[in-house]
Amino acid sequence: MNQPVLLKYKGKTQGVYAWAKELGLNATCIYRKYNLGRPIEECLRKSKPTRYLPTDRCSVEGCDERPRTKGMCNTHYMQIFRARDRGRIRDIAKRCYYSRDPRKFMVDSARLRARKAGLPFNLVYTDIVIPETCPYLGIPLIRAVRNRSDNSPTLDKIIPERGYVRGNVIVVSNRANRAKSNLTPAELWMLAKNVSDIVELKGLNVAC
Repeated sequence: MNQPVLLKYKGKTQGVYAWAKELGLNATCIYRKYNLGRPIEECLRKSKPTRYLPTDRCSVEGCDERPRTKGMCNTHYMQIFRARDRGRIRDIAKRCYYSRDPRKFMVDSARLRARKAGLPFNLVYTDIVIPETCPYLGIPLIRAVRNRSDNSPTLDKIIPERGYVRGNVIVVSNRANRAKSNLTPAELWMLAKNVSDIVELKGLNVAC
């Protein structure tokens, strides 16, 4: 059970609700300021409302209404507030849309990369098959809840210059995709062979 918060002010110690009742404050506001690490004096001080002069006008150009909140009239403030709220709702809906089927996120991200690099693109999300293990490294593919991990499934172009087209993409682990990058199969084979030759030449012991 959480211990009650006791605040000492002017030689008197009592709980938040007792201070709120005595000073005519909102207990939730006191708790919020206290949790933010504000001084006790500030926690128990009533906030002063912003006072506008009779000559003040809304900060939005061309509006002659009296300011009410953040230097704006109620109409313009609510327009900005609702627009910001709509953006937040769109972000939440987008995350929910992608969380139901990660293939949609892979295809949308690949479309943007192809457009930026000028590569061909003709994929739809039903073209994507996510296997249980990485075809390159054999490690299990696991969807990360937040940040991407080595085992996260990613979309790879088998032949990089052919772009994101059907038959040229495969879902592999993030670790394998980073290692392969934009190398062609011939370049990968040369890389692996040269690394193996250098390790053997220098007599290094490498665990397989």
